[in-house]
Amino acid sequence: MYVGRVPVVSLEEAETWVEKALLYEQNPGNGDFSYLTKGLIIVADQMRDLNEHVSLAGLMPDNFLVDISSCAEEPSGGSQNPTQPTAEMVIEVLNEGWGFTSNLNHGSPYHYTTMAPGYNIPPRSFLFGDFIPDGDGSCALALLDESDKYSIHYSISCENAAFDFDKEILRPGPFLSENTLMESFLLLPHRAGVGYLGNTRWGWVLASFRMEGKFIEYVFSDSASHLAIAEALSKIYYSSYRDITYGHNLFGDPEMEIWTKTPVPLTINAPNQIDINCNSITVSVSTPNGPATDVMVCAWKPGELYYRGTTDANGEIEIPFVLAYGGQMYLTADAKDMVPDVDTINVSNQSNTDDKNIIPGEIYLGENYPNPFNYCTEIRFATGEPSHIKIDILDIAGRKVTTLADNTYPSGNHLIKWDGNNSSGKQVASGTYLYRLKTENKEIIKKMLLLK
Repeated sequence: MYVGRVPVVSLEEAETWVEKALLYEQNPGNGDFSYLTKGLIIVADQMRDLNEHVSLAGLMPDNFLVDISSCAEEPSGGSQNPTQPTAEMVIEVLNEGWGFTSNLNHGSPYHYTTMAPGYNIPPRSFLFGDFIPDGDGSCALALLDESDKYSIHYSISCENAAFDFDKEILRPGPFLSENTLMESFLLLPHRAGVGYLGNTRWGWVLASFRMEGKFIEYVFSDSASHLAIAEALSKIYYSSYRDITYGHNLFGDPEMEIWTKTPVPLTINAPNQIDINCNSITVSVSTPNGPATDVMVCAWKPGELYYRGTTDANGEIEIPFVLAYGGQMYLTADAKDMVPDVDTINVSNQSNTDDKNIIPGEIYLGENYPNPFNYCTEIRFATGEPSHIKIDILDIAGRKVTTLADNTYPSGNHLIKWDGNNSSGKQVASGTYLYRLKTENKEIIKKMLLLK
C-alpha cells in the first residue's frame, strides 16, 4: 500500500489543495511548461560542506537544469560570516518557478535555516511557512509571488512536516503558527506546491541525504515515477534507517507523478453525439506530432459504463458498450509526461438509425442501471445475430438465485429487469450479486449491488 495524506482541517483548505493539484496534473503552469524541467537545491551547514547538493544534482536527468549555487551557503557551510543565502534571497529564487525543489537544512516544524554562523548557530536566517517574520533576513513562503508554477518538494530538515506534534507536551510555546512548513507549502493558495516529502520527526545529515538520493533515482525512472512508489522504494532500500523510514512521509496524492520532461498536449477526437442504440465508438488520440500510442483512455457514463484501455499503433481505441439511458459520456486521455485531455459525448434517447446498422457483431452485456439499486434494476444486452441467451442472477458465492431469461432472441438490443426476487418469488437480502449472460460459446459476468 502506497500512502499519501493532505492534512487539511477545513473545506476551504481541501478546495485550495485540490485546485492546485488539478492544475499541476492537467495544465501545469497554466500552459507554461518550461519550469517543469528545472530543479533547485537549497543547502547549508554540514550538508553544504559535504557537497550533498552536488551529489543529488548528479542523479537528476540530463534534461533537467539544476541550480545548486543560487541557494547554497557561501563561502562554506561552516563559515562564521556567510554571505548567502538569506531567506529573502531564497524566496526571490523560488519565484522563478521550479518543477522540483529540495532543501538540505536544519529545521523545526515552522522553518528551516538558510544560513548561519558556523553550523546552525544564531543569529540564523529562517525560511518560514505562513508566519511572516519581522526583519533579520528571514522570510516566508507566504511572501512568494502568486504563481501557478507548482512544484514537488523534498526536505531532509527535522520536523518540517510534524503536523501531528502535541504542541502543549512537546513544545513549550508560544507557537508561531498553527501550520507546519509542509502545511503552508501545500495549502497556500497560488503559491509553493502540491507534493511535499518531509520529516515528521528528525532528519539525519548523512542518512537522510542517502535516502533522498534513492528517491531521486526512483522518481525519475519509468517504473516508479509516482511519488508514493518512489518514497516507499527508497525506504525499503534503506530499511535499517528506522527513524527516517517511519518519520519521512509523503504529503500529497500518492498517485501523483512528477513531470520528467516538457509535456506534450493530447487531443481526443470522438463523436459529439451518439444515440441510445449505438454499441461502440472509435476514439482517436493525437499530439501535435501525430497519433498518440499507448495512451490510457477512460470512458465513463454514470451508473452505466466504466471502460479503460490503451490506444493502438494508430492512436485509436474501440470502446464497446450497451446503454440504457440518455445523458453524457465522459472521456479522458492520459499518458506519462503528456498533458491530458477530456471530452464529452452527448447520448441521445432518440434513435436515428435502424438496429441492424448499429448492433455489434457479437454479444454485449451492459452495466445494470441503477446500480446500486433498492427495488428494481434494468439490464441491457445486444446480439449481432439470432442467439439463444440465458441470463442468471447469482449470489457472490456463485449459487443461482433466479433465471431472468432463457430464450432465443433476434439480433438487436434488448432489456430485462430484475426486481430483487429469487426463483421462489421472495425478496433476497442486501448485498453483492452477479448477473451472468451465457450463449452457446460465450459467457459474461458482471456485478450489481442491492441495497434496502
